[in-house]
Amino acid sequence: MMSASKFKSKSNIFLHRRHNPIIKDIDKLLKEYGKSKSENRKMKCLVYIYMMCKEYFHTKPQGRRGDAVQELMDQVKLALDSPDFKQGIVAKAGGRHYSNGNKQDLMSHTNKTSTSLSSGYTYEGLLPQKNFIDKMHLSLDSLLGQDKYFGVSAMNNYLQQDFMVNQGKGMDEAETGTMKILKTAPFSQVLDHLHDMWHSPLSLGTGKFNYLNMEKRLDYLITFKNGQLYYYKSDTPADSGIVRGELGRFPYAIDTSERLYVLNEGDIGIKYNHSSILSGAPVICAGEIAIEQGRLKFIDNNSGHYKPGTDNLYDAVMILHYNGVNTRTFQVKDEKTGTDYVTGAAFIGNARGGGRLLQ
Repeated sequence: MMSASKFKSKSNIFLHRRHNPIIKDIDKLLKEYGKSKSENRKMKCLVYIYMMCKEYFHTKPQGRRGDAVQELMDQVKLALDSPDFKQGIVAKAGGRHYSNGNKQDLMSHTNKTSTSLSSGYTYEGLLPQKNFIDKMHLSLDSLLGQDKYFGVSAMNNYLQQDFMVNQGKGMDEAETGTMKILKTAPFSQVLDHLHDMWHSPLSLGTGKFNYLNMEKRLDYLITFKNGQLYYYKSDTPADSGIVRGELGRFPYAIDTSERLYVLNEGDIGIKYNHSSILSGAPVICAGEIAIEQGRLKFIDNNSGHYKPGTDNLYDAVMILHYNGVNTRTFQVKDEKTGTDYVTGAAFIGNARGGGRLLQ
């Protein structure tokens, strides 16, 4: 991998200062890559370097530093498409960046079942995100505007539109083609599609995508008092409000330490999704939840990012039970089987009848 000094030497032009913001960003990223001890941060640097190289050729196709940029891009591409990098992506999606590099997923201290990001979303935590751009003081904002940070959900929509609009494919073929790219294509090819998306009118208005850091996550943490749900920060009853005349249902996630986080009305959609809450780390369960003035009314396991199963939902309901929530007062839907339950108690009873034991 080319060092920062080597790239600077190869890309220097006599009597020309390095004013190009993309070249300056590549310099920063190469320096960070060289000094960083974090495997996760190194992976992010490689992704951003590749995207900066792509952007350089987009904005300056005949740029005089093109030879050096191309050489660097070729080296990064080899790294991105290597088996080691693919293993790193899987490790990141499994949350190892949250377990000090341990070679297994984080698990609950009470041995509950956890689930990692599903295969179609394993790239999520490496795609360009505003928090990393801000931390590194990169100029990507000024180059691409405020709406150019996308999660896999947005890319999925873009690729499906591209298949249908530009290739004349039907919905089923578009979905199949999209999943093939996201699950099996070399990572550099995924990033090529992302760069196309940045500059395509098909992707206009898709909005930002953000991960929550540890401090911001506290805004969504739920605590329990007398069987009711309260916001940790404000110590007020949680409430999902009325959306289109019905009690709102908002995304939630339960981390492997059994902490419940619930997004609110202003944070749903492309800007945040289930993987946003825990920055892609494994969950005991994730889905949608409805709360009325602290009283739990509904919970399910509807999350395309994590694809939690019946066991995960069972563990979530039992965590609520252990925290004093009356399981006879809220409804449950198991998206895995498509089954609705009038109460959490009925769901638990069915799970126990199917071989699960009330712990």
